[in-house]
Amino acid sequence: MNIVQQRIRTFRFTDRLIDLILLFISIYTVALVERIYNTRSFQMIDVYSLNYFFFIIIIIWIVLIQIFEHDLVYRRIAMWQIIRNALFISFIGVTTSITVDILLELEMFNRLTIALFGLFSFFLLSLKRCGMKYFLSYIRHEGFDPKNILIIGSHKRAKRLILEFNNHREYGIRIQGILDPDPHRTGKNVAGLIIAGDMSQFQKQIHQKEIDEVFFALGLSMIPNSEDIFKYLDTIGVSYHIMLNESVHIYTEKYLNIVPNTSSYYGIPMVTFNSISANHIKLYMKNCIEKILAFILLILCLPILLLFGVLIKCTSTGSILFKQ
Repeated sequence: MNIVQQRIRTFRFTDRLIDLILLFISIYTVALVERIYNTRSFQMIDVYSLNYFFFIIIIIWIVLIQIFEHDLVYRRIAMWQIIRNALFISFIGVTTSITVDILLELEMFNRLTIALFGLFSFFLLSLKRCGMKYFLSYIRHEGFDPKNILIIGSHKRAKRLILEFNNHREYGIRIQGILDPDPHRTGKNVAGLIIAGDMSQFQKQIHQKEIDEVFFALGLSMIPNSEDIFKYLDTIGVSYHIMLNESVHIYTEKYLNIVPNTSSYYGIPMVTFNSISANHIKLYMKNCIEKILAFILLILCLPILLLFGVLIKCTSTGSILFKQ
């Protein structure tokens, strides 16, 4: 897992952790308001308004947040959609909590308490999400903990890479230069950037531009002395990425809905396209369920099968079972 992936995972965990904290704050605030309204003691748990089953409410809200926002990307969602999602989460959370309370007869809360909790959670979740969107938009324009990168190659793969990084400055990536093994392409414009030179400038660019990561946007056969270059990058501690040819990826994703994954097949590194799920545990469970259902179906149909067997024996010659 590279640094960018680690940052994404850390960000998502922190995002959900903040949601959990806000939900607990909402519960505490609502309990406090309810105590003041009913002139009761200021203890957190009160069987008349909110008892120890309140954790069920937290679980309901967390599940709803995961359902509505499992693929949430702040930079791509509008403010009104953020508020709409928070409203749906709070409304469905309130109705679901009341339904669970009635069906299970748990007496988890007073009706007024859960209604106030829905309002407080909606306000805090909306405020947090709008603030997060503003903060990430600020990072996108200003940059945050930037990484300097060098791109090797200047054709389609390089153009797509440049456009992706330019459109998403929140990645914290700055393109410091482009090199191409073909010296005749030096000085040409690629998506607004000028090719600085050929591979003879590689080490110079690494040191002068303080490069953190290198992206190879071309086939390895086009890179002279590629093994020496990779060894050099390993020695100085610079990470590098190799972009694959996108034509196969685009076709499989667009027409076949198959996403590739890198793997080692008997020690040979490969990019694999699994036409069916490659999860061994899921396939094993599927196989077991199919056999169990087939056995049950066989038992249920056994009287009919025996009847047909007798009819076949009485009306024709030969064995009642066909074997090939």
